[in-house]
Amino acid sequence: MENEQLYKKNIENEFILLAGAGASRLLGYPTLDRLLNQATLGDDEIADLIRRVHISIELGIINKAVFEEIIAKIKECISIVHLLRTYPVLREEIGQIPQNIINGNSEKKFRKALTHCYKILVQLYGPDVINTTSKEFKLLAQLFEKLSQKKSPLHIYTTNYDCSYQVFASNCNNISFRTHIDNEEGYFRESWYNPREELEQSNLPEIHVHRLHGCVTWFNVKDKDGGSGNTREKLGSGGGDKKLHISDEELNSMCIKLVASQLTGTNRVFASAFEEFNDHLKSIKTLLVWGYSFQDYEVTRKINDALSLRKNDPFKIYYIDPYLTEYAVQENIQKTLKNNAPDQKAKNFNPIPIEWTPNEGLEELIKKILQKL
Repeated sequence: MENEQLYKKNIENEFILLAGAGASRLLGYPTLDRLLNQATLGDDEIADLIRRVHISIELGIINKAVFEEIIAKIKECISIVHLLRTYPVLREEIGQIPQNIINGNSEKKFRKALTHCYKILVQLYGPDVINTTSKEFKLLAQLFEKLSQKKSPLHIYTTNYDCSYQVFASNCNNISFRTHIDNEEGYFRESWYNPREELEQSNLPEIHVHRLHGCVTWFNVKDKDGGSGNTREKLGSGGGDKKLHISDEELNSMCIKLVASQLTGTNRVFASAFEEFNDHLKSIKTLLVWGYSFQDYEVTRKINDALSLRKNDPFKIYYIDPYLTEYAVQENIQKTLKNNAPDQKAKNFNPIPIEWTPNEGLEELIKKILQKL
């Protein structure tokens, strides 16, 4: 009951932040559509298989294939070859099955390819990518501190898989970062926890991090009591002296939400974050969007539904993306809603850009964000 009352108090914030891939780019993390350009695939048969999957996807769509689509397609291939190998009715119906499928070699190759893709995600989205002494890191930490001082707790919702917020939590001494990961054994819980116990009783401004799509260092595991369906964060996700160690077996249970076809209800971690997002959208005055292009259906639909319900009391939406025009934003919203439901776009769904270019510098962006809020 106490946690429920605390949460109801928390959702009365005037503004929340929704962060997409563009927000993490400043810290050195690639966007998913550019990830393959930075990834080291190698030159063996597994790397060749990943490249062939990538090419096959690109041939079927207009835009470049993003990395999560490659993972989803490899998972689909594993399911198909597994069924061909193990399901007698399917084998009888099809007739002659290639030897590589019968002996399991094809399935092994696809599974190795999947593991390799997950390794790439950890390598390029893990904590070691971030330089905590960089100007960008220090300025973003300063922004988070000022935003949380303005309204505490500041709630950040992110669609990113990277470890940026764990690294901020490990290195920021003026903010109390809190997540749903318990600080004893690393399990996902309904309550809020501070990973740094020495800050637990402080009066520092708070930031609550909600992960809508999981994280590359979160893995689906059995609970300590033996129950299934839980998620656990690996030790070392915040970088520093605690090194991250992830086995190949763990990689295949990575807790990340892939393409839009993977519904949030299939995992309680995702479902919980989206429920919290929905609750906040009922009461906020401002939604600040950074580096999110309104192309994820479930996130965009939540915003659209909330605005449809709040016709007489809509919240403002400001977005930060110097390369995304207002026209392009409207196109993305219309296309995202139309292609999936279709849903009717709310009349008051009109994000306003915070006019800023990278040439102006992060200091100027911080000033403009605070002025808008």
